[in-house]
Amino acid sequence: MSADTEVTPASGGTNICVDGKYVTLGNIRIAEGFLDDFSSSATIVSYIISAPNDFVFEPGSGTITAVGKRISLLNIQVSANEVTVNYNLIKLKIP
Repeated sequence: MSADTEVTPASGGTNICVDGKYVTLGNIRIAEGFLDDFSSSATIVSYIISAPNDFVFEPGSGTITAVGKRISLLNIQVSANEVTVNYNLIKLKIP
């Protein structure tokens, strides 16, 4: 991703201590500033979010949604330690 990519963090992830229970976080939004900010290779690209120390994700949970026509082959895999999003972008002809 380029420096022009906008990342909006999930809400609800601060000051939580829930005695071992999972807490639902808000959406994480990742958006291109320019049409060529994300890799547009022909292969599937993985974006990985690692859990910080003393934090775990709920394995098997989570959803992913794409807005726009450039993203295809979306899937999400959630383990205790990381979230992996796989995607493919339709190539664009940029002048």
